[in-house]
Amino acid sequence: MHECPSKGFLIRNGIEHSADYCDHCIEWIGPMLKPAGFTINHEHNHQGQCWWEMRKKDDATPPSRIGEISGEADIRHSAEWCAGQKDVFEKSASVADKMPAVS
Repeated sequence: MHECPSKGFLIRNGIEHSADYCDHCIEWIGPMLKPAGFTINHEHNHQGQCWWEMRKKDDATPPSRIGEISGEADIRHSAEWCAGQKDVFEKSASVADKMPAVS
């Protein structure tokens, strides 16, 4: 997925929303994955774009480098992705695990 249908709708229609609206995904997906033994590597840019990897909790593989898995289709290659602040989650299952924002 290269565009969030929910956030994209809000942006396209000029509808106000929470500054951390993008956190809602990890708040419903994380609790579903945690009992199954999975964690999430995730970044979002607050512009309706995000990147995810889901792995078994005991998988020590680090998050993939940009383009490592999906090549040029990796959203992290796009100019829109590179602009602005991103929220980052590593081996997470909750918004409480959010790391300091990166630009």
